[in-house]
Amino acid sequence: MKRPRAIVAALAAALVLVAAAGAIIVRAGRAVAVPIAEAALGQVSIQVSGPGTVQARIPVTLSARITATVRRLDADIGDAVQRGQLLALLDDRDLA
Repeated sequence: MKRPRAIVAALAAALVLVAAAGAIIVRAGRAVAVPIAEAALGQVSIQVSGPGTVQARIPVTLSARITATVRRLDADIGDAVQRGQLLALLDDRDLA
């Protein structure tokens, strides 16, 4: 009685393997359409541009070495600034 069950189980396993192999073969035979292009020599740009926001790794608090009235602001929050750029002009009339 154990022998017929083993044969049925082996046949069922073989049937599953054959079905899986058949499915793989059928799928492998299907052609997939892909776009093609001819290769050509040309210039490649190594520069990429796009919108973005830069945030400092280390926040810095700016302060003046003297107490004076601000006469003019040359930079605003969010403006791009360069090293050495004048950000504000202080009134120096009281310093004399």
